[in-house]
Amino acid sequence: MLPVKKIYLDSHFKTNDSVSHSDCKFQLRETFTFPDNTIMFLDDVAIPHSWYSIISGINDKLYFITNYNNTNLGYIATLTSQNYTGSELATEIATQMNAEYTTLTDNFSATFSVLKHAITITSAEGTLLFQLLTEDEIKSDYSGLFSMPTYDASNPADINSKVLKMTDDSSTQANSITTGFIDLQPIKNIYTYCSNSSTLIL
Repeated sequence: MLPVKKIYLDSHFKTNDSVSHSDCKFQLRETFTFPDNTIMFLDDVAIPHSWYSIISGINDKLYFITNYNNTNLGYIATLTSQNYTGSELATEIATQMNAEYTTLTDNFSATFSVLKHAITITSAEGTLLFQLLTEDEIKSDYSGLFSMPTYDASNPADINSKVLKMTDDSSTQANSITTGFIDLQPIKNIYTYCSNSSTLIL
């Protein structure tokens, strides 16, 4: 079997008669000779920085539980859809957690560690414990449990697992919680296949 050969195309090198970066043409400047029965197809499209770090309906919900005076209560905080640095995301998380939890004023604060690339969330009230739910806990449907608002467990749009990387080991009730390694610029690949690549339109 002959090795797979890839041709990489970049919209920056489109032909002059191209309409735009997303509606463009490419011209190979040299002749390639292929064996009989060669198959060609588009298998990977890279679109850098085309998505926000936090997207409404995709990963903008933070699920957390508080324990104050032996009473557990569940909350869902909604983050603003936009791009964030680590420090900006930490500030937004604290802001939206405080907007949902009103028993104590401005109780939560959050800081971003450049070295660990993680966010530490802290409760100012030492006797208040809280917990960031994991993906499995969210999918088990906490709707109504601890007065948690009703949500779609099959599509929770959570930031807990997708960005903050909360796991079973890190999801416990505590006065201060540090997230996993957060990734604010994840690579999103689109994989396609067409038996007739000359008619493929993306």
